[in-house]
Amino acid sequence: MPLAPLLHLIPTEERQPLQSLMRRVPLELGETLIWPGEPIEAVHFPIDSIVSVITHGADGESVEAGLIGPEGIAGLPLFFRQDRTPHRYQCQVPGQAWRMRAADFTRESAAPGPLQHALLRYAHAFMALTAQGVLCNGQHAVDERCARWLLTTHDRVGRDTFPITHEFLAVMLSAGRPGVSVALGSLQRAGAVSYHRGQMTVTDRAALEAAACACYRITTDQFATLDGAPPAGPTAE
Repeated sequence: MPLAPLLHLIPTEERQPLQSLMRRVPLELGETLIWPGEPIEAVHFPIDSIVSVITHGADGESVEAGLIGPEGIAGLPLFFRQDRTPHRYQCQVPGQAWRMRAADFTRESAAPGPLQHALLRYAHAFMALTAQGVLCNGQHAVDERCARWLLTTHDRVGRDTFPITHEFLAVMLSAGRPGVSVALGSLQRAGAVSYHRGQMTVTDRAALEAAACACYRITTDQFATLDGAPPAGPTAE
Protein backbone atom coordinates (compact mmCIF):
# COMPACT_ATOMS: atom_id res chain seq x y z
CA MET A 1 0.00 0.00 0.00
CA PRO A 2 1.46 3.43 -0.92
CA LEU A 3 2.65 5.44 2.07
CA ALA A 4 1.03 8.76 2.97
CA PRO A 5 3.00 11.78 1.66
CA LEU A 6 4.77 13.63 4.45
CA LEU A 7 3.18 16.96 3.52
CA HIS A 8 -0.30 15.46 3.83
CA LEU A 9 0.34 14.88 7.52
CA ILE A 10 0.28 18.67 7.93
CA PRO A 11 -3.20 20.28 8.24
CA THR A 12 -4.29 22.10 5.07
CA GLU A 13 -4.27 25.56 6.67
CA GLU A 14 -0.60 25.13 7.66
CA ARG A 15 0.40 23.28 4.50
CA GLN A 16 -0.73 25.88 1.99
CA PRO A 17 1.69 28.62 3.16
CA LEU A 18 4.51 26.07 3.04
CA GLN A 19 3.68 24.99 -0.49
CA SER A 20 3.74 28.62 -1.60
CA LEU A 21 7.49 28.41 -0.91
CA MET A 22 7.88 25.29 -3.05
CA ARG A 23 8.17 24.60 -6.75
CA ARG A 24 7.04 21.38 -8.43
CA VAL A 25 9.96 19.92 -10.40
CA PRO A 26 10.72 16.75 -12.36
CA LEU A 27 13.41 14.40 -11.07
CA GLU A 28 15.28 12.41 -13.70
CA LEU A 29 16.63 8.88 -13.32
CA GLY A 30 20.15 9.08 -11.89
CA GLU A 31 19.93 12.80 -11.10
CA THR A 32 22.01 13.81 -8.07
CA LEU A 33 20.17 16.19 -5.75
CA ILE A 34 22.84 16.48 -3.05
CA TRP A 35 26.54 15.84 -3.49
CA PRO A 36 28.78 14.61 -0.64
CA GLY A 37 30.53 17.44 1.18
CA GLU A 38 28.83 20.20 -0.81
CA PRO A 39 26.30 22.74 0.55
CA ILE A 40 22.69 21.53 0.49
CA GLU A 41 20.93 24.11 -1.67
CA ALA A 42 17.40 22.72 -1.52
CA VAL A 43 15.26 19.97 -0.05
CA HIS A 44 12.86 17.80 -2.04
CA PHE A 45 9.55 16.29 -1.01
CA PRO A 46 8.98 13.43 -3.51
CA ILE A 47 5.50 13.17 -5.02
CA ASP A 48 5.86 9.97 -7.05
CA SER A 49 9.64 9.74 -7.33
CA ILE A 50 12.18 7.82 -5.23
CA VAL A 51 15.52 9.12 -3.94
CA SER A 52 18.32 6.92 -2.63
CA VAL A 53 20.80 7.97 0.02
CA ILE A 54 24.10 6.43 -1.08
CA THR A 55 27.19 6.14 1.08
CA HIS A 56 30.66 5.77 -0.45
CA GLY A 57 33.85 4.09 0.71
CA ALA A 58 37.44 5.23 0.28
CA ASP A 59 38.06 2.67 -2.47
CA GLY A 60 35.07 3.65 -4.60
CA GLU A 61 32.60 1.13 -3.23
CA SER A 62 29.03 2.34 -2.62
CA VAL A 63 25.81 1.08 -1.07
CA GLU A 64 22.35 2.46 -0.44
CA ALA A 65 21.93 3.65 3.15
CA GLY A 66 18.32 4.78 2.86
CA LEU A 67 15.32 5.18 0.60
CA ILE A 68 13.08 8.25 0.36
CA GLY A 69 9.66 8.45 -1.25
CA PRO A 70 6.51 10.55 -0.71
CA GLU A 71 6.61 9.68 2.99
CA GLY A 72 9.81 11.64 3.47
CA ILE A 73 12.20 14.40 2.49
CA ALA A 74 15.53 14.45 0.69
CA GLY A 75 17.67 16.87 2.66
CA LEU A 76 16.89 15.91 6.26
CA PRO A 77 20.37 16.97 7.51
CA LEU A 78 19.21 20.60 7.16
CA PHE A 79 16.53 19.92 9.76
CA PHE A 80 19.36 19.18 12.20
CA ARG A 81 21.17 22.36 11.13
CA GLN A 82 23.76 20.51 9.06
CA ASP A 83 24.30 22.14 5.67
CA ARG A 84 26.43 19.28 4.29
CA THR A 85 26.35 15.49 4.31
CA PRO A 86 28.87 12.76 3.45
CA HIS A 87 26.18 10.97 1.43
CA ARG A 88 24.92 11.36 -2.14
CA TYR A 89 21.19 11.77 -2.74
CA GLN A 90 20.32 10.34 -6.15
CA CYS A 91 16.99 9.84 -7.93
CA GLN A 92 16.44 6.15 -8.57
CA VAL A 93 12.82 6.25 -9.78
CA PRO A 94 11.97 9.34 -11.86
CA GLY A 95 8.91 11.43 -11.19
CA GLN A 96 7.85 14.69 -9.58
CA ALA A 97 8.85 16.40 -6.32
CA TRP A 98 8.29 19.62 -4.42
CA ARG A 99 11.50 21.64 -4.12
CA MET A 100 12.09 24.18 -1.31
CA ARG A 101 15.13 26.39 -0.98
CA ALA A 102 17.42 25.51 1.91
CA ALA A 103 17.02 28.91 3.58
CA ASP A 104 13.21 28.70 3.48
CA PHE A 105 13.20 25.15 4.82
CA THR A 106 15.62 25.96 7.65
CA ARG A 107 13.48 28.89 8.73
CA GLU A 108 10.12 27.06 8.53
CA SER A 109 11.31 23.84 10.17
CA ALA A 110 12.87 25.74 13.09
CA ALA A 111 9.45 26.97 14.23
CA PRO A 112 7.48 24.64 16.54
CA GLY A 113 4.42 23.38 14.72
CA PRO A 114 3.02 20.67 12.42
CA LEU A 115 5.99 20.68 10.02
CA GLN A 116 8.53 20.26 12.79
CA HIS A 117 6.41 17.55 14.42
CA ALA A 118 6.07 15.62 11.14
CA LEU A 119 9.81 15.88 10.49
CA LEU A 120 10.68 14.56 13.95
CA ARG A 121 8.41 11.55 13.47
CA TYR A 122 9.82 10.94 10.00
CA ALA A 123 13.43 11.24 11.22
CA HIS A 124 12.79 8.51 13.79
CA ALA A 125 11.27 6.17 11.18
CA PHE A 126 14.10 6.89 8.74
CA MET A 127 16.73 6.03 11.36
CA ALA A 128 14.91 2.72 11.93
CA LEU A 129 15.00 2.06 8.18
CA THR A 130 18.74 2.68 7.90
CA ALA A 131 19.58 0.68 11.02
CA GLN A 132 17.50 -2.28 9.86
CA GLY A 133 19.21 -2.07 6.49
CA VAL A 134 22.59 -2.61 8.14
CA LEU A 135 21.37 -5.83 9.74
CA CYS A 136 19.64 -6.95 6.54
CA ASN A 137 22.66 -6.41 4.28
CA GLY A 138 24.92 -8.20 6.73
CA GLN A 139 22.76 -11.18 7.65
CA HIS A 140 20.23 -12.02 4.95
CA ALA A 141 20.44 -13.70 1.56
CA VAL A 142 20.44 -11.59 -1.61
CA ASP A 143 17.03 -12.87 -2.74
CA GLU A 144 15.44 -11.88 0.60
CA ARG A 145 17.07 -8.45 0.48
CA CYS A 146 16.03 -8.00 -3.13
CA ALA A 147 12.40 -8.79 -2.29
CA ARG A 148 12.53 -6.38 0.67
CA TRP A 149 13.95 -3.60 -1.47
CA LEU A 150 11.38 -4.10 -4.24
CA LEU A 151 8.53 -4.06 -1.70
CA THR A 152 9.89 -0.90 -0.09
CA THR A 153 10.08 0.79 -3.50
CA HIS A 154 6.65 -0.50 -4.53
CA ASP A 155 5.14 1.05 -1.40
CA ARG A 156 6.53 4.44 -2.34
CA VAL A 157 5.98 4.71 -6.10
CA GLY A 158 2.30 3.76 -5.94
CA ARG A 159 2.45 1.84 -9.22
CA ASP A 160 3.37 -1.71 -10.23
CA THR A 161 5.97 -0.87 -12.89
CA PHE A 162 9.07 1.28 -12.35
CA PRO A 163 12.52 1.57 -13.98
CA ILE A 164 15.55 -0.09 -12.43
CA THR A 165 18.76 -1.62 -13.79
CA HIS A 166 20.72 -4.62 -12.57
CA GLU A 167 23.72 -2.35 -11.96
CA PHE A 168 21.79 0.10 -9.81
CA LEU A 169 20.05 -2.68 -7.89
CA ALA A 170 23.46 -4.22 -7.16
CA VAL A 171 24.54 -0.92 -5.55
CA MET A 172 21.30 -0.69 -3.59
CA LEU A 173 21.75 -4.20 -2.18
CA SER A 174 25.52 -4.14 -1.73
CA ALA A 175 25.67 -7.25 -3.90
CA GLY A 176 27.40 -8.25 -7.11
CA ARG A 177 25.51 -8.07 -10.39
CA PRO A 178 25.56 -11.89 -10.84
CA GLY A 179 23.97 -12.36 -7.40
CA VAL A 180 21.26 -9.82 -8.24
CA SER A 181 20.54 -11.62 -11.53
CA VAL A 182 20.14 -14.92 -9.68
CA ALA A 183 17.84 -13.31 -7.09
CA LEU A 184 15.67 -11.68 -9.76
CA GLY A 185 15.50 -14.97 -11.65
CA SER A 186 14.24 -16.71 -8.52
CA LEU A 187 11.58 -14.02 -7.95
CA GLN A 188 10.47 -14.20 -11.57
CA ARG A 189 10.14 -17.99 -11.45
CA ALA A 190 7.97 -17.57 -8.33
CA GLY A 191 5.75 -15.22 -10.31
CA ALA A 192 6.42 -12.32 -7.93
CA VAL A 193 7.98 -9.94 -10.47
CA SER A 194 8.66 -9.49 -14.15
CA TYR A 195 11.76 -7.72 -15.44
CA HIS A 196 12.24 -6.59 -19.04
CA ARG A 197 14.57 -3.98 -20.53
CA GLY A 198 15.13 -2.02 -17.37
CA GLN A 199 11.48 -2.09 -16.26
CA MET A 200 10.47 -3.91 -13.08
CA THR A 201 6.85 -5.00 -12.62
CA VAL A 202 5.44 -6.38 -9.38
CA THR A 203 3.09 -9.12 -10.63
CA ASP A 204 2.24 -10.89 -7.36
CA ARG A 205 2.57 -8.77 -4.24
CA ALA A 206 1.79 -11.66 -1.87
CA ALA A 207 4.52 -13.81 -3.42
CA LEU A 208 7.00 -10.95 -3.11
CA GLU A 209 6.13 -10.48 0.57
CA ALA A 210 6.58 -14.22 1.16
CA ALA A 211 10.08 -14.02 -0.33
CA ALA A 212 11.19 -11.05 1.78
CA CYS A 213 12.86 -11.19 5.18
CA ALA A 214 11.18 -9.84 8.33
CA CYS A 215 13.12 -6.57 7.96
CA TYR A 216 10.48 -5.34 5.52
CA ARG A 217 7.63 -5.64 8.01
CA ILE A 218 9.69 -4.18 10.86
CA THR A 219 10.49 -0.99 8.95
CA THR A 220 7.00 -0.73 7.43
CA ASP A 221 5.49 -0.79 10.91
CA GLN A 222 7.67 2.17 11.87
CA PHE A 223 6.45 4.25 8.93
CA ALA A 224 2.87 3.33 9.73
CA THR A 225 3.19 5.40 12.91
CA LEU A 226 3.84 8.64 11.01
CA ASP A 227 0.10 9.38 10.84
CA GLY A 228 -0.40 8.46 14.49
CA ALA A 229 -1.36 4.82 13.95
CA PRO A 230 0.24 2.34 16.39
CA PRO A 231 2.78 -0.13 14.99
CA ALA A 232 1.68 -3.67 14.28
CA GLY A 233 4.65 -5.04 16.22
CA PRO A 234 7.64 -7.11 15.10
CA THR A 235 7.13 -10.05 12.81
CA ALA A 236 9.11 -13.22 13.43
CA GLU A 237 10.81 -14.93 10.50
